[in-house]
Amino acid sequence: MMKNITRYLLCLCPVTFVFFTNYPKQSSCTMKSFQVGEPQQVECEASQDNMLADGEHVPNMFFVSTNDVELNLFGRNITHVNSALKIIKEGLDMFNMTSLRQTLNKSAIDFAEFTYIPGGHWKPNKFKDSSKVALLVPFRKRGQMLGIFLRHMIPFLLRQGLEFAIFVIEQANDLKFNRGMLANVGFTEALKFEEWDCVIIHDIDFLPRFDQNSYNCRNMPRHFMSGLAKRQKLLFYEFNGVTGFSREQFIKMNGAPNRYWGWGGEDHELRTRALIKGFNIYRTQWPYGYYDHIPHEEHSAADTEKKRKQYRKKASNYIRQDGLSNLKYPQPEVIIHPLYVKIRVNISNIPPSSPA
Repeated sequence: MMKNITRYLLCLCPVTFVFFTNYPKQSSCTMKSFQVGEPQQVECEASQDNMLADGEHVPNMFFVSTNDVELNLFGRNITHVNSALKIIKEGLDMFNMTSLRQTLNKSAIDFAEFTYIPGGHWKPNKFKDSSKVALLVPFRKRGQMLGIFLRHMIPFLLRQGLEFAIFVIEQANDLKFNRGMLANVGFTEALKFEEWDCVIIHDIDFLPRFDQNSYNCRNMPRHFMSGLAKRQKLLFYEFNGVTGFSREQFIKMNGAPNRYWGWGGEDHELRTRALIKGFNIYRTQWPYGYYDHIPHEEHSAADTEKKRKQYRKKASNYIRQDGLSNLKYPQPEVIIHPLYVKIRVNISNIPPSSPA
């Protein structure tokens, strides 16, 4: 298998990736103190290079398949990408994670400005931010959104010169959705691919509108959303949608809570955990923190409001017992796609230990 991969790599010649050839200067961001108890604001100066005057990119909300996104990004080079992926997939069951990681790196393809590693891991060759970012996308029954998300997010991240990869963590059962537990699974599995500097837990239905909303690993924990572009609506205390943590912070917080089933509650507790650990929370200043929302059907009902209030009230007691420390899940199915890694996992209820 390794001989086949080596033989294939030797025949690869440098190719030109023409889709992304110009990069804006990194936006200049400073911190602005806000009122006590509210997130500090990240003020960013707009870059004027190779973008709209204000750095705004309105997302295209029309449906697109992931195959079409791949073809648009890679063009004629899609053949090279698919050939490398085919060899890796054929031997996937034979690899442990260490050998898979080595094989993926050996399968890297050099483009003009980026090195591409199968599975959607991008490393900039020229304009480079030092951050290594893993996007964790909790996911179920949102296949129609995935192409829209990838079409917008990959160019957005490449323009920022980040090293990044996207991990789609799919809940493979019909239990109520558990965003917190999926984030914990994604964090654990993503670190088997790379020592990421930070993770961003990203709802698939929110798309950033401004390049100045940098997804680098500085100023964490961070709430990247300041409002919704369509409604011109500002957020103040929420910690939802798109939130980031350094690797060390997420470990110190014991990750996200596993006990919230249905939509809502885990984001509030993530904020509580960050504050308990003494971390300053930052938020990208409007309008740069504006997001567009992909319309969709309503989420499944969450646990009762009374139950969620009880959980939130006891959040400080459960921080040690509920999270990464008690995370259990069966061996997930890892699927290497050209633009992302899908991690399908059949999660189930994990009763936390009694609170301290």
